[in-house]
Amino acid sequence: MLVSRRNFMGKLGASALSLLVSPASAAEDTKKDVLVCVFQRGAMDGLNAVVPYAEGRYYDLRPTLGIAAPGSGDGSAIDLDGQFGLHPAMAPLKAQYDVGNMAIVHAAGATQVDHSHFSAQRLMELGLNSQGEAPGGWLARYLNSQSIAGGIFQAISVANSTQKSLSGYPEALAMASAADFKLTSRYAAETSVLLSGLSAQQNTLGGQMASTLTALDTFGSLGVEDLPVDNGANYANNSFARAMKQAAQYIKADIGTEIICVDTGGWDHHNNLASRLNGKLTELSEGLAAFVQDMGARMANVTVITMTEFGRRAKENSSNGTDHGRGSCMFAVGNNVNGGKVYTDWPGLAENQLRKGDLEITTDYRTVLGELVNKRMRGGPLDEIFPGYTMPAELGLFKA
Repeated sequence: MLVSRRNFMGKLGASALSLLVSPASAAEDTKKDVLVCVFQRGAMDGLNAVVPYAEGRYYDLRPTLGIAAPGSGDGSAIDLDGQFGLHPAMAPLKAQYDVGNMAIVHAAGATQVDHSHFSAQRLMELGLNSQGEAPGGWLARYLNSQSIAGGIFQAISVANSTQKSLSGYPEALAMASAADFKLTSRYAAETSVLLSGLSAQQNTLGGQMASTLTALDTFGSLGVEDLPVDNGANYANNSFARAMKQAAQYIKADIGTEIICVDTGGWDHHNNLASRLNGKLTELSEGLAAFVQDMGARMANVTVITMTEFGRRAKENSSNGTDHGRGSCMFAVGNNVNGGKVYTDWPGLAENQLRKGDLEITTDYRTVLGELVNKRMRGGPLDEIFPGYTMPAELGLFKA
């Protein structure tokens, strides 16, 4: 009944329910940012999102779907550095790039060998790179490695269930809507009396129930869902924008939230890529831009990172789309990003530079996440957070 019956029972059994919000702990560590982790499910076409327009081979491979070079009229790419350009639908984020608060990592991803959405998403959220198991997701292992106490609002999934990256961290909370964090049974009054009785018991269950009810009261009294949008920001009416607005409200409420996971689906474009990708990049860019504007000065302690399970094949297909590929892009947004740059060891698009027709991966996604953990989060044992991976030299993507 707390968000959902299953979620309620899961939270009820979590030992950390006795910990609500830990503002003292947060204040002691000024390095910590709130992380907003956005997963683009379906595999974003990185070659059309961040266009390698200076390489003529790109247009040979995509004679119909290629985004025109900057200065070529309507629909042309937005120049970034003389080599790469943003898809025109990403124009709302160009200002963040220009002031140094957005960076792009190109030819990035997980070098798993198959093109399965399910296994690729699973491996990336587990922090792995090949088939296998790990004790929970990478964010769960990060949180479990911390010696400080968090609270039940420390890690939030803006979804009906927690993402796999948070699996293994019992205190992770799934809230599809802040307005739904309440007792929703049609017998709410009777249920409240029952739970209050349980909370009076002098045992572990009673203590956890008391904390749960206190959390409900605390959250309700803050009116999180009613917190206004600031700084003239305007969120569009779509699911991603609503999720980002909700993420902003959790941060503004100052309830001890350190990690917020947001999903955006619909990136699997085997056909009609031009219009479908345009729509998804518009949603992504407008949603992130509205969030940054809404946050205002709070972006000094917020970092947004995007992930997608893999990219698309370099050559367009016969259905005006692109099929499952390999390398794609990651975006990092925030005042603590060393932005205004495309970070890449560009592999090239010549036939002998592609991996069976796919853009090669030259930056393992864990390199980005490991630097993020060390510089913008609390740090931790990277060999445990990303088992089996030896971190190379940092990219310099984030400020220390």
